[in-house]
Amino acid sequence: MKHIIYIGLFGLALLCGACGGGSDTPGGQSDEPSWSSLINVSSDTWTVSGTYANMESTLKSMLDMQNSARRITLVLNDITSISANSFAGCKTLYGIKAGKAKSIGAYAFSGCTNLKSVSFAAAETVDDNAFDGCTALTDVSLPVAVTVETDAFSNCTALTELSLPLATTARSFKGCTALKKLNLPKAVAIHCYDCTSLEDIYVPEVAKLYEQCFYRCTSLATLSLPKVTELYPRAFVGCYGLTSLSFGSEITFIDRGQKTDSGGYYNDPFNTVSTTYVDLTLNPAQKNSANYPSDATEKTFADHTWKSISYSN
Repeated sequence: MKHIIYIGLFGLALLCGACGGGSDTPGGQSDEPSWSSLINVSSDTWTVSGTYANMESTLKSMLDMQNSARRITLVLNDITSISANSFAGCKTLYGIKAGKAKSIGAYAFSGCTNLKSVSFAAAETVDDNAFDGCTALTDVSLPVAVTVETDAFSNCTALTELSLPLATTARSFKGCTALKKLNLPKAVAIHCYDCTSLEDIYVPEVAKLYEQCFYRCTSLATLSLPKVTELYPRAFVGCYGLTSLSFGSEITFIDRGQKTDSGGYYNDPFNTVSTTYVDLTLNPAQKNSANYPSDATEKTFADHTWKSISYSN
């Protein structure tokens, strides 16, 4: 019975391909092929060489027609970009490898709840929400990605570790509740909202902590920010476990929002942080600057009292 269904599907694919005519389509893509000659659908790995008209939508339809218990890995050898929404919501997709794809469109794999592994050796851009809600995702390879847009990995709740060695923008990790280690050596903008398991983050180039940047990162105990100069509202709100914080540059701007009747601020970057339990390290070049403590006995900085304040490179 299964073979009859597959033959019927391939017949449908052939019919659709035939309707497209025999000439090449714009962009170097060929008309739809006989997919039965390209893919062994009984295999758990579907490999496609070449690019074809309607390839992504056809593959998505074929994946959606499989038994819901199947887990299939796509290997797309020649595709140069992944279109927006192209595989969104595909439940049978287990892995994707596209070595020549230079971009991944918005929501391309969003809601692929069984997607576990992704590899894009050439991708430089990952658009908004590309992997949003990929709740099984654990293995990510994006070695040359430069721009990783807003919420690209939001709600990837199984992801525990991620390295994006070339990414300069990575405001992308909202709701990654299992994420423990994050390596972003080139990033200048980040967003780790509700990353409740985050323990280790390397961000040596970040200069501005935007609103709610580390919101509810409850497991974050030690944080080094060598180039941060600006703090925005509620940047550290909910960082209840913070015990050591280091700023390697001069803090030139703090946005606290509206002042309260009691003299505090509604949106202070350190709201809810128990700073009296936090050891603060500041840039020694600022030791005699205005608004900086002049000696080790002073424990007030940025209108907060700290456990200790020291100066170190």
